[in-house]
Amino acid sequence: MVSVPNLDRRTAALFGNLTYPDSVVVEDGSFTCSSRSMAIYAGEDPVTHKILNSINIHLTPKHADRPRRPEWLQKHIKHVPGHLRQYRDKNIGHVSRCEFVPSGLSSGTWAIAETLGSSIVGAPELQKKVVALLKTPDQRRHFERSDTIEAVVVEAIRNLSRDRRKHAYVREIAAEVNRLLEARGETVRLSPEKVGHRLKKLDLRTHPLSQTGKGLTFDKATIAVIQQLASAYGVEDMPEETENLHDSQAPENK
Repeated sequence: MVSVPNLDRRTAALFGNLTYPDSVVVEDGSFTCSSRSMAIYAGEDPVTHKILNSINIHLTPKHADRPRRPEWLQKHIKHVPGHLRQYRDKNIGHVSRCEFVPSGLSSGTWAIAETLGSSIVGAPELQKKVVALLKTPDQRRHFERSDTIEAVVVEAIRNLSRDRRKHAYVREIAAEVNRLLEARGETVRLSPEKVGHRLKKLDLRTHPLSQTGKGLTFDKATIAVIQQLASAYGVEDMPEETENLHDSQAPENK
């Protein structure tokens, strides 16, 4: 099915050719056979540029007047601010004591869901709907962030921090990043300088470890930041190993 608002001659010819048997399209260096597709074109009638062997569905927008809001709805809208004030005065004590705990959300969205859910009194189903509405865009952002270079950098420093080492040079982090990229079949590679810029963007500040270079010290505070980043960027966590790592760092930070 094809919908093109402004159909030009070239596009119409392409769609028309796809309707012939054994037609072939070159895409990304490979050949794609259409196997005699039938074009169904939805849009304005293409008077000038016709698509061969196609079915045209002519759609014309209707400019009908928007229906007016009923009078009772206008009255309800007018009284909404007053109802909200009454709701607040009546339930502010309950809301301040409420401990609503949403699940399945990232840390940033979790805080929003907690605040909204705690403000809803006597409607558990509505609380669930609020969480469900927040979960869809949250999962989309989570997926998008997990497919970035920053996510690979986070995974690299997370891996290095689990090796019971006290620190890691930027060049070592870059080597681990490139190893992960190679394992994923990626061709891009990052230099230590670019990795340093990514670490700064992630709010992980490097400092001189010795005369040979800069890096990160895996103290308790840095490990906590790494775990937060791992959660935000969809990097799988190892609770048991992380706990052991925290324990191993404890004497150093006392």
